[in-house]
Amino acid sequence: MKDVMEKIIKIAVSLFVKNGFKATTTRQIISEANIRNGTLYHYFKNKDDILKYILVDAFDEITKRAEQLLSEEENLVMHFSLRIALTLKIVDKDPRIADLYTEAYRSWLIMERLLPILIEQSEKSFQEYSPQLTKEEHYIRSLAILGCMYGFIAEGHYNKHINFEKKVSVLLDMILSSFSVEKKARESFIERSLFILSGMNDNEIALFPDK
Repeated sequence: MKDVMEKIIKIAVSLFVKNGFKATTTRQIISEANIRNGTLYHYFKNKDDILKYILVDAFDEITKRAEQLLSEEENLVMHFSLRIALTLKIVDKDPRIADLYTEAYRSWLIMERLLPILIEQSEKSFQEYSPQLTKEEHYIRSLAILGCMYGFIAEGHYNKHINFEKKVSVLLDMILSSFSVEKKARESFIERSLFILSGMNDNEIALFPDK
């Protein structure tokens, strides 16, 4: 059963990247996966539900990549900062992925699934700087982060009026400030994140390199 679910997700990723999320239908996914109608709906409610699983996997993949680029002893805020910066870099380099992210961030079904992941990451990462924050305060900040991420990703996808480095710097400064990270430390985390990204090649950045 897990193999069937993974097959559906793999086919959906390929079609979403190739044709765009809106242009892809569940009928096309069913046809490409060579499954019955009922099989897809046994695992997923609709296209948004499929995209939710894809975005959660993307979150996990970006977290793994950030961990590979940094040592285990590295400050947890640095890990958090690099995950945000790397996400922006991925969508900045590939408009097809930016399209998936803009569609995903419009869906409360997907946002609701991503929020607990981000809350857990923020609680762990900013304990040193904001130990007094409650669960609700982490929820509010995480909601704001996802909202800002959507705004910056959509702006880059449709307009590209803001250069990438400026986008990362402003977003990270806003996020880190909200968790009481002092200015000098914020500047260091931002500078290091941009430096690491500048040394990555296209294959290292691509989220779905084989698509």
